[in-house]
Amino acid sequence: MSEKLFVGIYEPVDVRRNLLEASREVVGSLQSYEKLGVLRANKLRNFEEMRKIMQELDLLVTKLKTKLPKSQLRKALGNVKPQKTRERLLPKNVDMQKLESEIRNIEREFSKIKLS
Repeated sequence: MSEKLFVGIYEPVDVRRNLLEASREVVGSLQSYEKLGVLRANKLRNFEEMRKIMQELDLLVTKLKTKLPKSQLRKALGNVKPQKTRERLLPKNVDMQKLESEIRNIEREFSKIKLS
């Protein structure tokens, strides 16, 4: 059953070159995957560090609020509504009347042209 079997390979140099190129690409992919794993680990570590810093900041802000004197400023400001500063999009009445008369004149001229 253990017979030796020989197979002829055409252009063995090209086959060997293709095999080595494929192996090199696989090694490159594995290296990229390892770099990605390192980046993910760094990201997680930085995220945890940031979360700890944010918790510490939250604690410090809470302590600061307790140390500051009480103020009614927020309540006073909360009742004031901001004024709306909106520019007029439409011209004044006089300008509107002028525009309407000009539109009527243009429409008359168009109707004259259509009748001709």
